[in-house]
Parts: sequence; structure tokens; C-alpha cells
Amino acid sequence: MAVGLDLDGRRGAGRESLIPDLRYNDTPGWTVTGGVLTVNAHYQLLTDNLLDLTHETFVHTRTIGNSAVAETPMESRVEGDEVHVQRVMRDTELVPGKRTPQGQK
Repeated sequence: MAVGLDLDGRRGAGRESLIPDLRYNDTPGWTVTGGVLTVNAHYQLLTDNLLDLTHETFVHTRTIGNSAVAETPMESRVEGDEVHVQRVMRDTELVPGKRTPQGQK
């Protein structure tokens, strides 16, 4: 049984069905990274930044952004307690950071 916080924030027996599927962590060829980044901001700003990647077009123009991110519609669906988001960009230029090895010009 998993122990942690229930969805309502109470400490107790969590539901194992809420534990993310991490089977790829042990798969050869996959690299797992981790860490903590403390951000002195309201949590909703971070959530907005991660869920709305259209900002990449304007903020990250030299690394990961291009106009295709903002121009391509995003598809989303809700499955139970999960939100799945996908943006498929076909026939677009590589972002600047991927054009040459390690983003070199």
C-alpha cells in the first residue's frame, strides 16, 4: 500500500493507482534526471508556463522556440484524474537549439 497524501491533502494511505508509471526509469537507453528547482513564484505561474508552451515562440527564440509551436493547435483530453496534452508539428523547421550539435552555429 502506498503511503502519502490523499487528493484532498490529508496524510494517510494513498491510492496506488495514483502512483505514476515509472517503468521506463530502468529501461536501457533511457536517461533519468532529477532534482529540485525552487521557484519564488505562485505555483499557478509555473503550471501555466509548463502547460502553455506557446511562450516558447517568443521567450526561447534562440533555443527551443519557433513559430510552429504557437501556430499548431494543441489537443487535450481528460482521463480520470489525468490531463493529457499533445501538439504534433509536422513539416516544420528544427528549433534553433537542435539544428546543429549542442545548438552550435
